[in-house]
Amino acid sequence: MTLSTTRIILICIYIFIACIAVLIIAKIRSRTAFTGSAIDDAQNRDFINDISDFRRKHLAASPWNMQYETYIAIGTVSSIILAIIGYLYSGVPAAAIAAVIGQLVPELIVRVQSASQKQKFEERYARSLRQLSAALKSGMTLPLAIEDVCHSPFVHDDVRKEFQQLSADLKLGVPIQDAFDNFYKRVKFEDAQDVSIAIGMQAKVGGREGAVVETIARNIGDRMMLRKEINSMFAGTSVTVTVLDILPFGVVAFLFVGASDFMSMYLESMSMFMILIGLLVWMGVGSIVTHNMIGKMKRDCGVSK
Repeated sequence: MTLSTTRIILICIYIFIACIAVLIIAKIRSRTAFTGSAIDDAQNRDFINDISDFRRKHLAASPWNMQYETYIAIGTVSSIILAIIGYLYSGVPAAAIAAVIGQLVPELIVRVQSASQKQKFEERYARSLRQLSAALKSGMTLPLAIEDVCHSPFVHDDVRKEFQQLSADLKLGVPIQDAFDNFYKRVKFEDAQDVSIAIGMQAKVGGREGAVVETIARNIGDRMMLRKEINSMFAGTSVTVTVLDILPFGVVAFLFVGASDFMSMYLESMSMFMILIGLLVWMGVGSIVTHNMIGKMKRDCGVSK
């Protein structure tokens, strides 16, 4: 039996033991009785509940993102795959590092997806506000104008669904400002809060809602154009920083694969292994500092928060 075959068998055994342990923990937790009493529920809580609640709140703060169960599944699968690859190439230390990196994969997906969908929603929301402004200027009342946006073929489905929920709240007798506040809480979009405040003020003191909505839509469009100009100015810097983020870790991974004899000295003793970890952490800290500096410059330009 070759060494690689032995490693594969050991990995399968470890995975089988881990799965059995997870099933036992899940079985024990499923038998926990929640009586509805606040005292009993507090006593039955453990650190797993706290971690789960924290992660669910984190995902809920980023609308249109993945479910908590999907997040955990992606992290678990990524950790197992990367740990197996790391173990086959360099042993247990590399497997441990790869498993930790695997847990970061779903968070990276969440951040990328959130940024992309936020930008798309901003453009679609501005378009819907222009539609709402046109309906108000034509003489429609605010509820009828919102209903018109709900059935407009020029509004994207994601935004139309939110306006449909807004229309349903108004039909149920929810006050106008409260309905728009609920809209903002669902989409977590700053301009939606501006619309809520403006509509609420107009409802109290009177005025032309169409002009207010049109002004906000125009401000969103101007800000998007300014953001595109600023991003084009920072394009070269952003590409350079991204390459420098990936390059060190890519070089280390390549050396582990292509020059394992050279990198083995970092795995022979705990001190050398800690030096390697320190170097990786130092590169990660440098990357974070650089991104924070670029983010601060963008915030100073007024196009990022």
